[in-house]
Amino acid sequence: MGRPSLPPGIYFRLLLIGYFEGIDSERGIAWRAADSFAVRDFLGLVLPEAPPDHSTVSRTRRLIDLETHEAVFTWMLQCLADAGLVNGKTVGVDATTLEANAAASSARSGNRHTCRSITVSPPLVDATAIASPA
Repeated sequence: MGRPSLPPGIYFRLLLIGYFEGIDSERGIAWRAADSFAVRDFLGLVLPEAPPDHSTVSRTRRLIDLETHEAVFTWMLQCLADAGLVNGKTVGVDATTLEANAAASSARSGNRHTCRSITVSPPLVDATAIASPA
């Protein structure tokens, strides 16, 4: 018996968690799903049920083409925008400045900067056209 499959609904919810929490690795997303009862509830997992392993998330990502990822993710963000949960402004910024503690011979700059922001520009797509087949 092989690795259990990952339903697309759970897979895309995991990606949404990674997007809004700034987690850019499959291991990090899988760890977050295992660590949080709120995330497990969002995924529809009951307590004895184990969240997906990072390797299952990775395999599922490889099976779904880029165009499908873009269409589903755009539709999800449009649904959130329609519900008033996100708008066309920056919804989160995370920045850190760290002083370097290195040997003077290897120092190039005294500071290292990182910054991440999430921006959603409505309207992304017509959510009703995607949600209801003709």
